[in-house]
Amino acid sequence: PTAIAIAYGTIFTLVPALVRARWNVLDFGRNWGTLTWFSAAGAMLYTPLYGILLDLAQRKMGQDGGVCVGPRCYKPIFAIAAASAAVAGVLVIVLGRRWSQRAIVA
Repeated sequence: PTAIAIAYGTIFTLVPALVRARWNVLDFGRNWGTLTWFSAAGAMLYTPLYGILLDLAQRKMGQDGGVCVGPRCYKPIFAIAAASAAVAGVLVIVLGRRWSQRAIVA
């Protein structure tokens, strides 16, 4: 829970400043609103996915209704989270380079 709080705090603290620095202040509401949809979409996608994966791990270990503890329960969830973070990092780098090239051309 602490990591999630740190992630959301970072997103909702830094991204408005980045949106304002990148786009015109007249378009701030639209652009910031559009970006907040990504956070909501991620929560709607990953929360059920992680729940399903945890249920499958519990069934695989024969712990129906019990609490699944240990790396075997969370290994697939961690792998998906790590892969998603890596893809997001690559996309940030690609978009950053494109934006910096656009600024030079303009």
